[in-house]
Amino acid sequence: MIDQNLLCFCIPTSNRVEILEECLQNLIEHISLYKFDIVISDNCSIDNTEAIVLEYQKKYPQIRYYKQLQPLPVDENFAFVLSKSTSEYTWLIGDSYRINPDYFKEIIDQCNLSKYPLILLNSFDMIKNIPTTIYHDLANLLQDLGWYLPFMSAYIYHKDLLKSANYIKFYNSNFVQMGIVFDYFELKNFQIYWFSKNAITSTTLKKQSWHNEFLQVFAKNWTEFILSLPRSINLSIKEKCIKDHGRNHKLFTLKNLINFRERGWLSIEVCKKYRVYFKYISIYSWPIVALISIIPRQILTVIRGNIKK
Repeated sequence: MIDQNLLCFCIPTSNRVEILEECLQNLIEHISLYKFDIVISDNCSIDNTEAIVLEYQKKYPQIRYYKQLQPLPVDENFAFVLSKSTSEYTWLIGDSYRINPDYFKEIIDQCNLSKYPLILLNSFDMIKNIPTTIYHDLANLLQDLGWYLPFMSAYIYHKDLLKSANYIKFYNSNFVQMGIVFDYFELKNFQIYWFSKNAITSTTLKKQSWHNEFLQVFAKNWTEFILSLPRSINLSIKEKCIKDHGRNHKLFTLKNLINFRERGWLSIEVCKKYRVYFKYISIYSWPIVALISIIPRQILTVIRGNIKK
């Protein structure tokens, strides 16, 4: 017998009503049998998010909806929605992520039968070479999965972890969902369950891009965040984790840098601002990126067309 208080789904959202509606359809289809809670934190949407959620509440009364009166930074919205869960486990899930029904029952059973303080899930089958396992060491966790762990929907937290979470410590990092984990386990003996099967898929609807802030988030914030993790983790592991994220997501490829320049997201002023971080994040040296940032966009359009992905 599965208790309806076993699991809660927490969804932060803002101005993505079509994506959120698809998310709710997907969730309710899979969890209505269990009557698990859904908590939504609407970060000041000006579309018809509220009206749509109210309609879904009529179909599924276990939805709790909170609308922020003032826009919250991303980390604070994550912290807010997580703080509203009263369940044994809490799954932080982005509005654009979808449950893979093939493995959902296995995940529910894992929550029900074990008391791991954290369950980590594979998203989009991105991790292919690490089988299901239990982690007891933060350094090993960062070495194996660190580059992947910014994925917010990979986390199912036990209530004890969330009760102790120092959210404020990680505000303005963009990685509060990951920070509270390393903070909680720093001085504890622990077991973290890694579920290697492809548990999460994605919407096919068009999403708003965050890449205009790519250097702020994944140069400055990511580098400073990883370097701030517990001193017990070797510096070389941290540096590899920083670079692995950009490499595995192909964020700083030549094609992407040219694309960012074409869109006006990369300029010489931006390069200078984040210059100190290039040694950590990029496969290209700062002078090369700086050169791209001053080439006229029209010329780059021609160059990009001749570069293979």
